[in-house]
Amino acid sequence: MKQYETEGGAMSEAIPAESCEGCGEKFKQGWGSPGLEPHQSVESFCTACGDQELERLAVENQNRLSGILLSTTSEIYGHKVIQHIGIARGGTARAKNAISDIGAGIKNIVGGEIKGYSQLLAHAREEAIQRMKEDAFSLGANAVVGVNFSTSMIDAGVAEISAFGTAIKVSEDSPND
Repeated sequence: MKQYETEGGAMSEAIPAESCEGCGEKFKQGWGSPGLEPHQSVESFCTACGDQELERLAVENQNRLSGILLSTTSEIYGHKVIQHIGIARGGTARAKNAISDIGAGIKNIVGGEIKGYSQLLAHAREEAIQRMKEDAFSLGANAVVGVNFSTSMIDAGVAEISAFGTAIKVSEDSPND
């Protein structure tokens, strides 16, 4: 940071004026200063533009990962395996809530599906798949074969769902022979 001489001859550091990458408005330079608050997660954006940027990044990430092919078999039909990269994995731990517990207690008496738990596990599986795709992408893969799931109880009321498979690179246009 550059040093500047003040009127009294003392040196002080200049605080750079930063502005939002989205709207161009200046950020606050200190407590009580006029200007926009920087976004907590995307610091080069103001709060409003940062929310929009996070949404744009989420869509971009979803589009990027939608190209990752998945299969429970050992190949992707219509594509030739170019390279086996390694294990891709993703997981999440989820806890049940008190409302689901009340419903589960009633269902234990009368029988039937516990929809709160089914929904919880479905969301956890999707999160595990998403994280596995992110791992595969970071390894340079464009597909994952041999996809499996594992579920385990890691504490009272807490379940872990893992998705894993072999990250591979397949040809984009070459069918299997």
